[in-house]
Amino acid sequence: GDDFASRKVLMSHPVAVWSVQVSDDGSHIASSDYRGNLQVYDVAASTPTMHTGVFERWSQAIRFAPGTDILVAGNEGGKFFVWEADKVAKTVEVGTHSLTDIAFSPAGDRLAISDGGGNVHLYSWPAMEPAGKIKVNESPAWCVAFISDGNSLLVGSGDRKLYRCEAKDAAIPEAIVQGSDWFTRMAVSSSGT
Repeated sequence: GDDFASRKVLMSHPVAVWSVQVSDDGSHIASSDYRGNLQVYDVAASTPTMHTGVFERWSQAIRFAPGTDILVAGNEGGKFFVWEADKVAKTVEVGTHSLTDIAFSPAGDRLAISDGGGNVHLYSWPAMEPAGKIKVNESPAWCVAFISDGNSLLVGSGDRKLYRCEAKDAAIPEAIVQGSDWFTRMAVSSSGT
């Protein structure tokens, strides 16, 4: 609403917050920060829980797995985390660059992970088996999203271009939009258009 004074603080971090995400059912809110802390807010209980340093370094990429309270995150050092039942259940060394965004395919069976080296890494979900890598360019790939039936990706880049490519190993990205600044975040409608 417009009444700023009536707003309530739900969570607070000791340093800059990089990302905030809400589970599909709205039962949990998660936030990550510059020190690798994770905070999870249980909406029904009106309770935030801070998990200090669980992502080891800053994490700007967090997402809830579709239809679950399982959280995935990528950190500054290229490490991917699966957070489940209040603990890190799995880690994967994706690369050496900061992981900048994570997207689930519409079917929920694959992940696309963008990084600061201009790459998109493809993995199966939930097994986290590598399924390919796409080199977009030398600028950071700041954001990634699946479109349509899950066979194509959009990638926003630090070179001020939005790219489209197939969601497969070694795909060749095509610049479809030239912007005036970095493409750092995007949203794709549920119809995928």
